[in-house]
Amino acid sequence: MFFTPSRPRAAGPAADAPPPPGVLDRRRRCRGAAALLSALAVAAGALVAAPAAAQEPPAAAEIRITARQLAGGRVEFGIQQRASTADPWGQRQLPRSRFFPTTAPTGRWLASSPLPATTPAPAGGTYTAITAGWDHTCALDADGAITCWGNNSNGQADPPDGTYTAISAGNTSGDIFHVIDDIEDPERVYHACALTADGAITCWGNNSFGQTDAPDGTYTAITAGGYHNCALTADGAITCWGDNTFGQADAPDGTYTAITAGSYHTCALDADRTIACWGTNSFGLADAPDGTYTAITAGSSHSCALDADRTITCWGRNTDWSGEPTGATDAPDGT
Repeated sequence: MFFTPSRPRAAGPAADAPPPPGVLDRRRRCRGAAALLSALAVAAGALVAAPAAAQEPPAAAEIRITARQLAGGRVEFGIQQRASTADPWGQRQLPRSRFFPTTAPTGRWLASSPLPATTPAPAGGTYTAITAGWDHTCALDADGAITCWGNNSNGQADPPDGTYTAISAGNTSGDIFHVIDDIEDPERVYHACALTADGAITCWGNNSFGQTDAPDGTYTAITAGGYHNCALTADGAITCWGDNTFGQADAPDGTYTAITAGSYHTCALDADRTIACWGTNSFGLADAPDGTYTAITAGSSHSCALDADRTITCWGRNTDWSGEPTGATDAPDGT
């Protein structure tokens, strides 16, 4: 701090005259501030004199910026997250626009392209079921509560409170848009559904096609597709809702024991253990194989089932968007 030399007080009546109103107001404010500081000091002394029991600070999620220098003097930036200070840092996220140009003006703030908001994975716990969506994941813990993590841009990682018995996250493949271009916004797939302890359905996340507008009733199974969902009623009937562009929500009549939804198709196991599929028939997705089966699951654009003799049968798309083989339907031999 620097001080300036004080000046001699002027003599005569003017020296004893009251200060101007502005100066008087400032003096009053200074005295008020001094009194407040004095009171705070007394309160702080009281807190020191009677210390409370030590408490552990709550664990907090953290985020940090990472950077590296590239050839030519450019700098590349990324982001990492972790659920708490006790957890390891997550995978580095790289925005599309993430390079600091060497020609940037001095003093100017620059911004990267946005990244989806994410919820870190849980640090620990005991879980009984898990489901993976587009780029978020949800699990049921031992008490029936739901924990979700990953992309939360549409609230798909913000599950409701309550007790649940089953859960399913909507999922589709990005490269299916190269074949089916009626729906081009991949964010619409961000949703999930769960069965409550009393058999009711709760859904959350994006609702572009009404996929989170769950029907009333009591159900025993739930499956979330790309933009539609289906559920089994207590008597084995199927109810579907959401996007029906390709008839994937037009469930057949009958009695079923299991159900699974892909991006734009749905399959179910009949009471006689045969398979019924509906929706888009691109790549033969709705051409279910003959035979009897005990379990079935649908991927984005293919499906697989477990035969009665415990062998695997798959059908549907077996290439990527460029036509290269993926092996998705090349089921292994064995039981």
